[in-house]
Amino acid sequence: MSKHGLEVLAPAGDPEIFKRVIDAGADAVYFGGSAFGARAYATNFTLETAEESIRYAHARGKKAYLTVNTLLKNKEMEESLYDYLKAYQTMGLDAVIVQDFGVFSMVRDCFPQMGLHCSTQMSLSTPYGASFLQQQGATRIVTAREISLEEIRDIYEATGVEIETFVHGALCVSYSGQCLMSSFIGGRSGNRGRCAQPCRLPYEAYDATGKKLPLSGNYPISPKDLCGIRDIPAMSEAGVYSLKIEGRMKQGDYAEGVVSMYRTYVDRYLSDGAENYHVSDADYERLLNLGNRGGFTNAYYYERNASDLISYTDSAHHNQKDKPTGERKSKWQLPVHGTFYASLGEPMSLTVTLEDGSLGVTVTGEEPQPAQKQAATDESVRQKLEKTGNTPYVFTDLYIAMDEDLFVPATQLNELRRAALEQLEAEMTEVKAREVLEQTEIPSVGNPTIPQGVFVTLRDEELLDIVLEKDYVTYVGLDTSVTAAHKKEIATLTMRIHAAGKQAVYLMPMIFRKNTYGDVDVIVNDESNGFDYYMATTMDAYGYLLERVPAEQILLDQRLYTYSDHTQAAFEETGAAANTVPYELNEKELLHRNNGNSFFTVYGYTPMMYMANCTHKNCYGCNKRSEVLYLKDRLGNRFPVVNACDVCTNVIYNFLPTNLIGEGSLLRLGALGHRLDFTIESRQEALDIFTQYETWSRVEGGTSTKGHFRRGVE
Repeated sequence: MSKHGLEVLAPAGDPEIFKRVIDAGADAVYFGGSAFGARAYATNFTLETAEESIRYAHARGKKAYLTVNTLLKNKEMEESLYDYLKAYQTMGLDAVIVQDFGVFSMVRDCFPQMGLHCSTQMSLSTPYGASFLQQQGATRIVTAREISLEEIRDIYEATGVEIETFVHGALCVSYSGQCLMSSFIGGRSGNRGRCAQPCRLPYEAYDATGKKLPLSGNYPISPKDLCGIRDIPAMSEAGVYSLKIEGRMKQGDYAEGVVSMYRTYVDRYLSDGAENYHVSDADYERLLNLGNRGGFTNAYYYERNASDLISYTDSAHHNQKDKPTGERKSKWQLPVHGTFYASLGEPMSLTVTLEDGSLGVTVTGEEPQPAQKQAATDESVRQKLEKTGNTPYVFTDLYIAMDEDLFVPATQLNELRRAALEQLEAEMTEVKAREVLEQTEIPSVGNPTIPQGVFVTLRDEELLDIVLEKDYVTYVGLDTSVTAAHKKEIATLTMRIHAAGKQAVYLMPMIFRKNTYGDVDVIVNDESNGFDYYMATTMDAYGYLLERVPAEQILLDQRLYTYSDHTQAAFEETGAAANTVPYELNEKELLHRNNGNSFFTVYGYTPMMYMANCTHKNCYGCNKRSEVLYLKDRLGNRFPVVNACDVCTNVIYNFLPTNLIGEGSLLRLGALGHRLDFTIESRQEALDIFTQYETWSRVEGGTSTKGHFRRGVE
């Protein structure tokens, strides 16, 4: 079991909801400020309302976490982030939730006593990523929503780190932080808090011949909502500390009702134990009535890609407001102990302490007088002192030590109670001094430590001979689909690459999880395989590689996002030799970025989503046959979907490849090298792309897109 207990963590889209979920029993609340949060369209908080909300939480012994879980550009890192975070530091904010590794490093270096939580946007799935970030200063890991309780247990047992896991609410079909579909379709980036949820739109499925495939409905990539209330004991046993409820865009009735229900059942589990834990059908129904999307699922806790995860027939979020919801009727108050003393000739006193004894206050009043008529009794004193009303506190026990035959006026008792509780609240909301270090200059990106040159990646070994003929290609990257298909000939493949005078790069799995350990271990731990470099695709893959190969051999894929020079430098400090420019930066932003240690992708089908759920399985069943299917949207665009069975991951690619060959300004970026990614291209298509590259002349005519090179994202 988690050594820390259990925390009910609630969302709040505005200050009113913040108070409602605290009053419903949340132990902590996460919310977004005026910038840098992954829900840009929520009402969010001003500095003034945030400070008021944090005080409200702290007065009740609760915590407040700020979402800074988006990717930041150079200008934002240089001009805005430090002052923004410093303002929250002075309010006593408990923790910051981050996605960007550059933001992570700034929080750690400038605000060392601030809690530092790694967002689910980092898609952390293994002990390797968790351990790396823990060593770097993370105080909490928010796990990827796709991983099982078994995998969560592995993380906890290996690291002991505080773990936060989603327990209720909307699920993304893509690994969080790995989705560019909204970004490329409509310019609204999920990495910038503006996701338009294209996964909730209707699609039809087709095979490579154009044959329409059977599906259970028109919404094949719209997941049901998560409900883990029946799994609370199992989650706790797996090491989960914080149970995270999704919903910063949801209304107050939903947030309050869901939090109240989870508060009830967490308390029930903690008091009665797992053996007596049971969720009634009526309470489960109440949660459904509060809101669901095609029903509930808990599939990811136990299965990798269960077909019943998807809603299929309806992607809308429904609730039934006319049904009872189970919200608490009264506000939650913090339990306290009280001790009242009254003796003739001495001032009356009231001591109030927290249940755990961590804080207590004592106030004194006037001296009691001898009773002339009716003397005060324990019961009459108790009745007055326990009227805590709208304060944040409630007495769970009140010890009264009082002489007999005393006159104790009600006004004095009321004043004593008011003074004691006000002093306690003042103590609890006092912002303790915490270390704040001045922001240093933005770290500079180092000089390249590896040769400049063109980098080509392949998912199909049949294209290798074409690549090896190109004298200008320096690096050849082999995807796991290649190494899986040629397990006994990997050394032969790298020898061919070396014989052509090129460097061999092993591309780590698209999503590195427990099921991929075996094949990766065989490749990485055997030097005879002959790889010169290893490309980390996720934070988990990076942590794994740092434990096994020299850091100067590790390259970063674009999904280890380096929007800013600060983030580039943060990764360099941990050893990474080079990175790949993220897809979402535009030309102007790229010219403001140091690209000397970055490969820039000039050609390739951009991966829109990486999914644990399998469209191929949903159409055919799991037959272990990798192929390309297509999802057709309402506009007739057909998005290729590849089921990479070697790593049990689905990838949805953009319906057009990004092609920036011929763009003159690319030559001014000063990149370490250009990168060309080949995924679903035929041999002839690959030859055509190389011809375009060699002549630096792109074929126009609607067969490709420039991606975000011109428009970028907000």
